[in-house]
Amino acid sequence: MPRGGSAKLTEAQRFRRKERALGLSGDLAQARDQYLANAKLIAQTHHRSLSWVNNMLYIGGKKGATRRAANAWSAFQGRRIRQLNRGRRAEGDRYKVGTVPEEEMESMREEYRALNADEIAELKEESLQAREEKETALKLSNKAVEKDFEVTLRSINLQLEALMNRTGCEVMLVGVRGNAANYQQPHVFVSDKAKSWLKYAYSTEPDDLALQLEGFAVAGIGKGPTMPAKQANHLDVAECRTTIQAGLDTTLFKKLNKPLGSVLMNYANYERRIVEEYGVELQGWPLPKGPLQKNPGDLKRAEVLAVRDALRAGRCKWASLSSLELAARKAANEKKQASGDIVYYEAKPRRKKTKASASEGSPAGPSSPGDSSNASGSPTGAPSPPSAAA
Repeated sequence: MPRGGSAKLTEAQRFRRKERALGLSGDLAQARDQYLANAKLIAQTHHRSLSWVNNMLYIGGKKGATRRAANAWSAFQGRRIRQLNRGRRAEGDRYKVGTVPEEEMESMREEYRALNADEIAELKEESLQAREEKETALKLSNKAVEKDFEVTLRSINLQLEALMNRTGCEVMLVGVRGNAANYQQPHVFVSDKAKSWLKYAYSTEPDDLALQLEGFAVAGIGKGPTMPAKQANHLDVAECRTTIQAGLDTTLFKKLNKPLGSVLMNYANYERRIVEEYGVELQGWPLPKGPLQKNPGDLKRAEVLAVRDALRAGRCKWASLSSLELAARKAANEKKQASGDIVYYEAKPRRKKTKASASEGSPAGPSSPGDSSNASGSPTGAPSPPSAAA
């Protein structure tokens, strides 16, 4: 066996260790279930919310710590300090623990040494009673919860920074209060690239995102039906275009590792240039015909609002197609195109303007020097003879 190593466990030792581990996990699960059941019972009996009861029962990270024994000296010292302050010292100038003069403390120690066993037991009972009264008192504020929130997330920030330095990952952490009874401020930790992504994909800042999450968690803002925003139509159109393009960029980056912005959305030839070429689809389009030959700028006001609300709610979003789905989609598109439906839209080449077409469409007038009518001997200004095409 190498130096510093441990002896190999026998099968019996492994079995006993496994039994102990299973017993511990079972006891913890049973205690957790009992705790939740008791918390729900307290909340129903006293008409409190379950979160409020959990906050009152929270005892920090000392759930498995043993409680200190009753301290007779602390009870005796508190009693003597109250006697010294009563009727002798004005408010604001009274003695507290640690501020009592040394001569008074020496007198307290001599009196305490002279106590018998019954008096010591009485002091311990007084200490236990004071502790119980303090623990059962209702807390009017959740300062402890707020402090725990701040300290814990500050520690998490340090660990996330170290993780980013070690691995080069990008991180976004947002923490807000869950109900109106707490007072902690929103906490945001966002790396530089994650912040840029928020700005690019959703046109928002991390602090604004935290405020929106807090409003949703505390007041339920966003749970009801979406209200139409009071903004100009061109702003809604721009929002639709930006959201669609951002979703396309993200989907192609995940599927094909395409750089952001390398593929532009093609509304006119959506099926061929987007669906069939890259194997992605914009699902949940709220309009009947789908995103075919209909740029958001060509839609009516009601249609623009329908598309905007579907994009905001996440009902309309990009999805990748499997190889089988893509093959079936191509076959269906070819069948529709052959039956006369417009699936593949090809832009017609622009016709060049020629001199002949310009003279045909213009009113009769003086002939040019190179005109064939002049060559036939017609007088100048006379109407030209009809062409063969006429």
